[in-house]
Amino acid sequence: MQGNRERDNSAPGKAAASARGPAAGDADPRGAVDTAFVAASEMEDGSSAFARVGLLAGPILAALAVAATHPGAGALGGLSVDASWVLGIFVFMATWWITLAVDPAITALLPFVLLAVVGLGK
Repeated sequence: MQGNRERDNSAPGKAAASARGPAAGDADPRGAVDTAFVAASEMEDGSSAFARVGLLAGPILAALAVAATHPGAGALGGLSVDASWVLGIFVFMATWWITLAVDPAITALLPFVLLAVVGLGK
């Protein structure tokens, strides 16, 4: 009889623990994924304006970097023409990577396109 009471007493405790969620030592991978998904959703919603600003800021900042360092425009940094263009492409890419204006894979393709457009690497 005593053994039955112990089992009966432990059953409500287990039901109450499962209603509260996992115990402190139990791992709940689904809960971790849900939390990560919520955090990613909140970040995505809040950063859309930041990404739109970055979409325009990337080319503008790149043009300013080239204009400021190009030897033909009274260069501030004394860079060569090629180095000035590479700096502009770097600033363009860094802005898009930081703001996530477009997918990072697309941003990674920028140098191949832009270096060919400006005529570097001949």
